[in-house]
Amino acid sequence: LFMPPNVARPPVWVFLHGGYWQASDKNQHGQFAAGMLKAGYAVVMANYGLAPETSVTTIVGQIKRLMACLAAQADNLSLDIGDLHLSGHSAGAHLAAMAALDQTAVPIRSVLLLSGLFDLEPLGLLPFGRLLQFDAATIAALSPARFAAPSTTRVALAVGAAESDEFKRQSELLVSLWKAPPSLIVPGHHFSMLEGLNGGALLDLALPLMRKG
Repeated sequence: LFMPPNVARPPVWVFLHGGYWQASDKNQHGQFAAGMLKAGYAVVMANYGLAPETSVTTIVGQIKRLMACLAAQADNLSLDIGDLHLSGHSAGAHLAAMAALDQTAVPIRSVLLLSGLFDLEPLGLLPFGRLLQFDAATIAALSPARFAAPSTTRVALAVGAAESDEFKRQSELLVSLWKAPPSLIVPGHHFSMLEGLNGGALLDLALPLMRKG
């Protein structure tokens, strides 16, 4: 948890890292908190159990419990949980989208999805998809593209200009199904695009999304 200076009870921005549900760590992404901190947001860089030891179904549940934990601890942490925003990159964008579909613990005002995976069916054909046990039932239950958009949450998507065609397709699919604004194409490839969270087109997309209404 990173707290912005001189903000008594800041709004909250949660970031979920990528890594195909199998790798990476919150500590590898702390450098991307600077833009939101400067804008006055508390930043939660979250970890989750990694596959295949932890199933993707369980990981989705962990993110939902994270939302509930933040709501329960908001007063102790001096957070404005009524102004909660969620973002994720790659597999983290998948988790963010799934969390936005179930807001029983706490409302999520906006979700920013960066080069995410929203239709798991193609992944089930790959060796790592079989390793993660992406069978038909799991694909149906855990593909955000199979569900209606969250009705009370603002949604925006972005992909890197040098991103692969499949990641671009995944984002365009969700834009179409969730009737979200067209994906913003930002400078960089799958990983370097995250630098835009500290300034540039990506931060310029995120902040107005979070500050609406």
